[in-house]
Order: sequence, then C-alpha cells, then structure tokens
Amino acid sequence: MYLWQHQRRVPTFEEFAEGAVQLFRSTLTLIIRERRSGNRIGLLQLYNINFQDGWAYFMMYLIESHRNRFYGGEAALAFGDYAFAYFNFRKVYAEVFGFNKFVLDSLLAQGFIEEGRLRGHTFWNGKFWDVHHLALYRDKFNAIRESTSLRLVVEADMEEANVDDSSS
Repeated sequence: MYLWQHQRRVPTFEEFAEGAVQLFRSTLTLIIRERRSGNRIGLLQLYNINFQDGWAYFMMYLIESHRNRFYGGEAALAFGDYAFAYFNFRKVYAEVFGFNKFVLDSLLAQGFIEEGRLRGHTFWNGKFWDVHHLALYRDKFNAIRESTSLRLVVEADMEEANVDDSSS
C-alpha cells in the first residue's frame, strides 16, 4: 500500500490505518464478468475520485487468459457504462506505461484521448518509460457506446468481493 509514498519508509500503525481509510473512501472496485459464461475475468478500479470536478482515474486487471484479446477495450466500454451512468463524471483518466503498447493502442481506439505524456517517468526492466495520460470524455463515450455491443458485464458485487456492508 505504501510503495508509492514519497517518504519510502514504513509507516506507523496509525499512519497506515489512516491511509487505508482514505484509500477505501476514494476508490471503487468493480468485477468484470464474461456475459456468456458468467465467469469473473478481472477487476476495474476507480481511484483518486474527484466528485467536485467530475473526474476519476481507473485501472484494470484481466486474468492472463483474457489479455491481448480485446477484452480490455471492451471492459473499458463496460466500465464507462457504469461510471457515466452512476456518477456525474465528465471524464475518466487512465495512466498507461509506454511499454504497454497494446493497451495504449486499444484505449485510443476505444475513444480515449491522450491529454499528456510524462517522458522517461517510470523505471522498469532496466529502462525509463513514458507514462501516457489518457482521458475518456462522457460525450465521446456516449457516441462510441451507441454503436457497440458488449460481451462483458461490470458490476459491484459486494457479496463476491467479500465486502461486509452489514453496518449500513
């Protein structure tokens, strides 16, 4: 949880607990299911949610058997259905590392626009790589979505995500 913190030190328990609370308040994790089989094939996560300005970041994880088969682009569209229907976002962001050319090309083909690039920003596998900042705007998403049918379902499945919401 704290690998990305700038101080690069082990936090106290109190700092860790406060960070965990803040993280959980600012994220939403969704399950990706294949519509035909019902199998869970990955997760999407909204993070750094900014309701006031109408945007959030998202990231995706797909099981290995469903990677590089265009499920990622379709999951991004299914995610857009959820994010734009249930939240008043104007846009959602994705950060893509330069070594992940397939994902970068897929998201651009699905309507994401590159809003910026941090050159030589992240060190991985012996080399510095660019980080691409992409955005998907609500109006662009709506135009693309009207012409696309989905094989995936994105849902917030609290029971299967092992989330105990009995306190509410």
